[in-house]
This record gives sequence, structure tokens and C-alpha cells, in this order.
Amino acid sequence: MIVDRMIRASALLCLLLLAACAGGKSGVRVINASTAVYDVPSKTNGTAVQPIAQRDGRGSLVLHGGGIFRHEIAADIIALAGANPHLCLIDTADNGQGQIYRFFDDFRDVRLSVLNLQPSDTGRPDVLAALRSCTGFFFGGGDPQRLSETFRPRGRDTPALAAIRERFERHGAVVSGSSAGAMVAGPVTLCECGAHSSVLAVTRGELFKAPGFDLLGEAVLIDAHFFARGLLGRHMFALARDRLPVGIGIDEDTAVLVPGDGGPWVVLAGKSVAVVRMPAAARMDSLHHFGISILSPGDRFDPTTNDVRVAAQRQRLSQDGFPMKWPAVEGIKYTFSTTPDTADYSAVGPKLIETTLNRVVSVDPL
Repeated sequence: MIVDRMIRASALLCLLLLAACAGGKSGVRVINASTAVYDVPSKTNGTAVQPIAQRDGRGSLVLHGGGIFRHEIAADIIALAGANPHLCLIDTADNGQGQIYRFFDDFRDVRLSVLNLQPSDTGRPDVLAALRSCTGFFFGGGDPQRLSETFRPRGRDTPALAAIRERFERHGAVVSGSSAGAMVAGPVTLCECGAHSSVLAVTRGELFKAPGFDLLGEAVLIDAHFFARGLLGRHMFALARDRLPVGIGIDEDTAVLVPGDGGPWVVLAGKSVAVVRMPAAARMDSLHHFGISILSPGDRFDPTTNDVRVAAQRQRLSQDGFPMKWPAVEGIKYTFSTTPDTADYSAVGPKLIETTLNRVVSVDPL
């Protein structure tokens, strides 16, 4: 009787697994996830995306701040992957624990290859062949340090990252990532994303880092979960410590497009993005007078020149310099002030500022 129950339970489990892999009207999709590299069969139904033709030269980056991965962000990545999109989805940061392909499962005619790589996998011929066939890459969330140690240990490209870099820099492939997968895009990645990390950085000088992938071509620090987890203080500390002139803090549910043609960066659908600029006199024990602008979807900006083009639907408010509202963090204190160049914009009226430019912020331990 016990054996019969075990057989029935096994049969039910098999049915559930097949049902989980079903692709709606396309029927059952059997996904063999038992290897480090596996393909997810394309759907023949779902949303169709108008492709953007890829050209030789540098591709675009799409950097997502974590949280909800919006349908329109996934569509942008697929469009940038070209006429016959083949995305390599890299689940290393999460150690293969997530079903990363589900971010792109609402779309039709998209080939998906999933890679959960350990350091020993990054030179394997089958891994390199898979990476060299992709027109786009997506790094999932999880542990940024795991991504750094797997793909760029001690700041040197592994063969796997070299293959991705070649596709990105020479053949127009899009590179994208969410949370940890976005944070590794710059020259340095911060390896602790907890809400208490700003307090530890400001009060104790503790903040772990690792080599980033250095895909931006500019000395820009990328941070995720920025507003949701209160990461401004640790971001300022990292800029001063690593002498990086500017950092971009991307909130959850939000993404930034970095065009391959060198044009301005664009805030995509979602919430807010902070542009934080380090003053020349900043030190790890003196985090004062940092420039800060907060941008909203549709705004365009150049992080190196501080040029910002506010989205057309937002109008400048008649009175600039409304008080900044920032979530309180126990153990540290933020002080915001205006400058002669401060400007506030909104599309919904003077009670809610959507974009604010050229303010100043300091942070101190309590």
C-alpha cells in the first residue's frame, strides 16, 4: 500500500512538473534544467516585439534596479536583441535557484538559453559556444560577489566574460541585468545590498566591494534597490573610497537604458533614479556636499557632463527648492540643501516633485 501511494505521488509530481512547463496554447514545453547550459523552447504565442536592428560596434545596456521586472522592460531588451533574438540568461548570482526564463516567458519567438555557471565552467567549450551565439545577455539578481568571482576574478576577464564582451562591444549585442546583474556593470560592484549597509558604511567604514565587469566605458558606480533600501549613504561612501566621480542609484521596478551609440542615458518605466556626484574634497570620513539629482521615467541624462533633459510632459515649478523628503535611517542623518541651479519639475502639480536637479546632500553619523 505504501508503494502504491509512492507511485501515485510520483505520478502526480510528474504531472505537476509538466503542467508547470506548459506554454499556454503552444502545448507542453519540456525544460531539461539538469545541466549548466540548457535551452528553453520558444513560445509560438504571446507578445510579439518589433526588433531593433543590431549593427557592428557597441551594443546597449539595460540596467534594472530589482523588484518587479516590468513587461515593458523585458520587451525593450528583446527588441534590442535584434531580428532573431537569442537571449543568454545567466542565473549565476542566484546559484540557479530561480526560474530566470520566466522574466521573458510572455513573448513569442524568443530563443532562451539559461546558464548557471560556476567558476570552473567559464572556459568550457559548450559554454563559450552558447555565449557566442547570443544576441543579448541578461544577468539575474542574487549575490553580486558571486558574479564578480565567477566572471571577473581579481579584475581579469574569464573566457566567458571575454566572449560576452566581444559580442557586446563588437557585434551590437545588448547586455542587461537586474539587481546584482545591474550592479556589476561598472568598474566596481558593491557586494552588500542590505538596508543597513548605509549605516555600516557611514558609521564604521565597512562596505564590501569586488571588481565589476567595466562595461560602461566610464567610471560610473551602479547601485540597485536604491530608494527602497535607503542606500544613498553607502553610495556616497563608495564614491569617496574608490574616487569615482559619479554614481547612478536605480530604484526597484525601474531601469536605465545606456545606448550603444553614446547618446544620453534614459530612465525607463518605473520609479526614480538618482545621479550622485562626488565633490573633489570628499573623504570617507567627510561625506559632505555631494551633488544629487533625482530623475523620473522619460528623463535623459549624461552622467559625465551632468546634462539632463527633463521629459516633455513635466513642467518646471514656479517655486524651486521644496524640502526634500528622504526616509529616515537610524544611526545616520542626511542634510539636503539647494543651490542656485536647483530646479524642480512635475507633470501632476506642485504637491509632488517628480524630477529635481542640482541639490546637495551630506551624511553624518549620529
